[in-house]
Amino acid sequence: MTRAADPSTLPDVISVLDDLQAAGITVVRTWAFADGPQWSALQPSPGVFDENVFCALDRVIAEAGARGIRILFNLINFWSNYGGMGQYVAWSREAQGLPTTTHSLGEKKEEQTSAAAIASEFYQDPWCQSTFLNFLKTLILRTNTLTGVVYRDDPTILGFAPANEPQCLCDPGCHGSTIATWIHRTAAEIKKFDSNHLVFMDCEGFWGPGGQPSMTCTSSGAGGTTTGGGNPYDCTYNGCDFTADCASNYIDVACCHLYPDLWLQDASEQSRLEFAVGWLDAHVEACANILRKPLILSEFGKQRAVGTNSNSITTAREVYFQAIFNRCLNHMQQGRPLAGSMFWTAAAKSYPDYDGFTIYLPHKKQEIDQGEGDSVAELIKDHAIAVQKLNESQVDVGVGGSREAGKKLTIAHMVSRTKEKLESKLDEIRKKLSVY
Repeated sequence: MTRAADPSTLPDVISVLDDLQAAGITVVRTWAFADGPQWSALQPSPGVFDENVFCALDRVIAEAGARGIRILFNLINFWSNYGGMGQYVAWSREAQGLPTTTHSLGEKKEEQTSAAAIASEFYQDPWCQSTFLNFLKTLILRTNTLTGVVYRDDPTILGFAPANEPQCLCDPGCHGSTIATWIHRTAAEIKKFDSNHLVFMDCEGFWGPGGQPSMTCTSSGAGGTTTGGGNPYDCTYNGCDFTADCASNYIDVACCHLYPDLWLQDASEQSRLEFAVGWLDAHVEACANILRKPLILSEFGKQRAVGTNSNSITTAREVYFQAIFNRCLNHMQQGRPLAGSMFWTAAAKSYPDYDGFTIYLPHKKQEIDQGEGDSVAELIKDHAIAVQKLNESQVDVGVGGSREAGKKLTIAHMVSRTKEKLESKLDEIRKKLSVY
């Protein structure tokens, strides 16, 4: 959205959508917010929206829809990127005449901890909640200036996630139920304005006290028993509890993220890979046996090795992507509640690889000099084909036995059925969307 609002970077947005379409990807995840005094902010000040940026969001939706790509929108960020919860807290303090402090993440650990603590005030601050709900309502009820379709009625939109990676750090007012309570309340507000779309709990997937799986996680449905699945480090004080946070009846789909490079920085590549498989298996099991909801691995990534290129020998990054894709496909083939996976992150060639996770997906033959983009891109394309073939091989449930009628339903209508029809819902998600 922010890059689409700038004429100089709009071509990058179009290029990435073309690349994604060429790779067979049918669902993307991106921000529907940008708050505060920054480049191309959607909400530069509380309750004030930049129509030019909103029109850019209209353009993103229209361009994605024209390519058969659906969008999962995040509505706010726990982290300071694009404003986030910390920006709302800063606004609230300013409105109340209280001293404001920076909410931006610095390089030092103590600066990051301080910023996270400030953001954690967001959940229980009445001013923040009122302002955020005003934004939420404004977004959902907006009419796209290019298509004439109200966002809540737009089939290009897969759904909304109340927040990206919500945590609750260092704030004495936060306790084990803070995030779960906020998610439940916010998801209910989304459903009040929009009964057509899915609501996702887009979290990292950290386990709460007592909710962590045993370190030996049996996942026979995905091809064997794996060791792992527990928290990668002491998450006691981040306020997260995967099963509790995803339990709300207003949450349709659970999500988890996966970043062994960041979470296990001192571990070997083999240990990180074993953890990754165990982490995925444990969350699939939790969704199957406890939540009874579909799961999407909505963010996973592997940093490229410095100095590698597309012609290098097989890298740890390729091994990691192949292992995750194989595991995901295995879960799907076994009918377990994994609806798809999304890698972080796709970008145009002109966009720098700031964090080492960027994947370049050229839809035309071109040289990638930022890393092993071509090799990983081929793995992504192969996985997309495999998932599509799996979808086509399964029986289409449809409506009243009609394949065509089934195609006309929105994904929200499909997954709003009773929990007893979990397998049917999962089939519908995979067949209609091919999420990956």
